[in-house]
Amino acid sequence: MPEGPPGAHGPIDLKKINPYIYAPSFSMAVFGSAMFTISLVISTFQIFKYKCWYFNIMPQAILLDVIAMVARTHSIIYLKETGATGPYIIGQTVIGIAPTLVAIGTIFTMTRLVWWVTPNERRNLQTLMAPPKMISFMWAGFVSICDISKAVGQMGFPHGHPTGTKIMQIATVVQFFVYAGYAVWALRFMMISRRWVIHHDAEAKNWRSLGWSVVLASVMLAARHVFTIIASDAQGDRAAFYSLHEWVFWMTQMFPLFAVYTIFNIFHPGQFLPRDYTRFRLKLKEIEKMKNDNPWPTTISAPIYRPENDKGMEITLTELENGAQHRR
Repeated sequence: MPEGPPGAHGPIDLKKINPYIYAPSFSMAVFGSAMFTISLVISTFQIFKYKCWYFNIMPQAILLDVIAMVARTHSIIYLKETGATGPYIIGQTVIGIAPTLVAIGTIFTMTRLVWWVTPNERRNLQTLMAPPKMISFMWAGFVSICDISKAVGQMGFPHGHPTGTKIMQIATVVQFFVYAGYAVWALRFMMISRRWVIHHDAEAKNWRSLGWSVVLASVMLAARHVFTIIASDAQGDRAAFYSLHEWVFWMTQMFPLFAVYTIFNIFHPGQFLPRDYTRFRLKLKEIEKMKNDNPWPTTISAPIYRPENDKGMEITLTELENGAQHRR
């Protein structure tokens, strides 16, 4: 049994202080650190390669996961030596922040897709089931409010306080419905857009690959959040299945995030979106004016009806010859 830190009395009982409950794997923590670091390097490189500045939120999310994995690796060693749980707390905190940034990144991407491919007459509340100019603000706002509520419940009350715990539980459940609602909304957009005439530039870029990538990422985030709720309930039960098996943590918490990062490493928004849509700020007024000045699909007027015997300006060769003879 390891000795405690300087000033401590007697050896450390790891069974009492181990926040993981199970025996965490050092090898898996190192492997996770390496994989997320590789994803971070690729994502950061793509930001500069494609000049997709708004999507810088995704490397930030990956960076948080790298920090979480490094903190987990450090805590596995440090916990055995001194019993300190600080690195564990840091790791768990940043793991909770990363999915929010990922969700906001997918919301920003879908907003840009909507404005890029939706015909002018379809870009309205009735068709999109969301105000076109408020899509990002609405969905990202819902996600952020849930996170703020969880922070209030965690930091605004003493640890284990019933009110704080209840606020965190309610916010966590509501956030699942936000993730699920957004996934359904994005899926609906992809389905109804199949009946539209999409601008040839978007079709040439195969914009649907990016759209379905966003839908898949949104579904994975919603599914992951189900297990987040289960994990939060299992924290108070040291005999729960989730608390006793480390592989559940990797498969339900970290693998979905890594899968989402991999999806966007392959289908990066910068490969699809025009330059006007990859800036830090989406200038909706300029884009709306441009679309109104150059509508798509182009309106073609109906042909003008003429009576069967009305030749209009048509003159036959016979009439020209008769006219020439008359002048002679």
